[in-house]
Amino acid sequence: MKTIRVAIADDHPVALSGLEMFIRSERDFEVCGTARNVLAIEQVLANTKPDVFVSDLILGRSEASEHLPRWRREHPGTKFIILSMIADPGVAKSLFEKGASGYVCKSDDPAEILDAIRAAAEGETHLGKTIRDLFESDKKTIDISPLSERERHIFRLVGEGLSNKEISQQLFLSIKTVETHKEHIKNKLSLHQMSQLQAEARRWSLQNGLRTA
Repeated sequence: MKTIRVAIADDHPVALSGLEMFIRSERDFEVCGTARNVLAIEQVLANTKPDVFVSDLILGRSEASEHLPRWRREHPGTKFIILSMIADPGVAKSLFEKGASGYVCKSDDPAEILDAIRAAAEGETHLGKTIRDLFESDKKTIDISPLSERERHIFRLVGEGLSNKEISQQLFLSIKTVETHKEHIKNKLSLHQMSQLQAEARRWSLQNGLRTA
């Protein structure tokens, strides 16, 4: 049986310890390093050269996604699995584009982490059940036909993950004007909260083949 060398990272000591014990319980896994921040991750990568690195998405004030492309370039022999509380297909899609081999929500069955590690070690990718279900959902995207051309443009940019400031810069509008447009969009689409608008815009972008942040 080939042993898969695994390194792990989480900025919460209890979560890190629990994940380490869980992975060590598998006969075909060896935990070769642990880390709690980005600097420690880079030291573990350089010193242990793991087959698979399992990291929490949020590490203190940093995100693994910010460093993932560079880690993949500098350590081509290591595959990366990202764990997160965020059940958002757009986030998962972005991480895969940056070089992740797996994305598992912390609400998933822990066995999903093991499946993701084994898949990555074989050069395959793995999505946890929560994200798989969202990707495979047959729920239709929201109808944006009530929106004006300008509102549709802003809706698409929201779906791509742009902030109000970024939208204002791209469209040469004031931030206040962008906020007003978003309020009109929310009302026209019968949405009650801005978080719903963001979620629907991300899903619309994902299902229509557009980039999401």
